[in-house]
Amino acid sequence: MKIKLNKLSVIFFVILISVILPATSVSTQSVRSFESPWELDELKDGLKIVLEKVYKEKYHEEEKTDGFSYHYKSDFFSAYNYSIYIGKIFTDKKNTILRIEGNDGDANNISRILDLEGIINKNASLGKELQNYKMSEKYHSLAQPLNILSPSLSVLYQSYQSPRLGKEQGLSRALNYLLLDVLAYWIGGNLLFTTSHNPQENKEPILIWMSLNRAYGAAQSYNIVKSHNHLLRFNYTFPIQ
Repeated sequence: MKIKLNKLSVIFFVILISVILPATSVSTQSVRSFESPWELDELKDGLKIVLEKVYKEKYHEEEKTDGFSYHYKSDFFSAYNYSIYIGKIFTDKKNTILRIEGNDGDANNISRILDLEGIINKNASLGKELQNYKMSEKYHSLAQPLNILSPSLSVLYQSYQSPRLGKEQGLSRALNYLLLDVLAYWIGGNLLFTTSHNPQENKEPILIWMSLNRAYGAAQSYNIVKSHNHLLRFNYTFPIQ
C-alpha cells in the first residue's frame, strides 16, 4: 500500500509532533511555600526519608539552591515533576521554610504528604478547603483501550478523583488531545490544504498522525496510572478537586 505523503504533508507531520508534546503535557505549574516546625537539619533528614519512601529515590540534590540551603529535584525519568527548596527565614526568630515547585498535581501531592507526615505546619493549607478522599485503584486495562478509542476519554478517566491530575489539568489535556485528532483528520484529509478534503482517499496520513497521537497518549496514560496506583499504596488521603 503506497502512502501519500508529499513534502507539505511531511512538514505537517513534523509540526504535529512539535505540537503534541507541549499541548498534552502536564504543564500547569504551581509554587507552594510552607513554614516547618523542624530545625533545618531535621527538616533535611525528614524530607529525604519521605522522598525515598514515596518517590523511590528518583530524585537528586542540586547544587544551585537559589538562596536556599538545599534543593532537591525529581530525576528526568521520574513519573513526577517537582523541585523542593529548604532553608531558613531570618526574622525575629529563625524559622525553616520549605518551597515546592512543579506540576500542579505533584505540588499538591507533595504538600499533602508532607502535611500528613508533620513536616510542614498544618495551618499552612493548600488554600481553599477541599474534602479528602481515599484513592481507588485505576486500571491500565481500561485506560489503554480508552486511549485507542480516543485519548481524550482516557485522560478523563485518569483524572477522575486522582491527585495526579487536577480537574482543570485533565479537562485541558482532554481538549488538547481532541483538537489534535481533529487537526489530523482535517488537515491530513486534504494533505495540508494541497487537495480537496477526502478522508477516504487520504486515509493513510490520517491514520499515521492519529496513531502518533495515541502512541504518545498511551505513554502518558501508563505513567499517570502507574504513579496514581503507587501513591495508593501508602493509604494517604488527598483533596480531590
